[in-house]
Amino acid sequence: MGRAKEDWLEHQENLARAGGFLVKMGTLSACEAHGDLYDGDGDLEAAYKRAAYLHKRGELGFGDDLSQREVTDLLKEAYEDNAGVDVCPRCDYLLGQD
Repeated sequence: MGRAKEDWLEHQENLARAGGFLVKMGTLSACEAHGDLYDGDGDLEAAYKRAAYLHKRGELGFGDDLSQREVTDLLKEAYEDNAGVDVCPRCDYLLGQD
């Protein structure tokens, strides 16, 4: 496997971790049936602050090789990829079928 593919896979894993963290914080919600993420009720700023605190202590789970800025960027990307969607897209599609 090439270096570019390894980097992409690592980014996708970190993005999934960021999404999971945002679900724990309530910023995003996860569908129980499909696992898809969608908009939650939590505060993104509070999630940033909590992530910074946990990252400094080495308890966030992203590893020590990422800077705080990179962690914040991952959280932002995970949020922006899933925000603005009020329900699970798959559930919405399946329930909308006639």
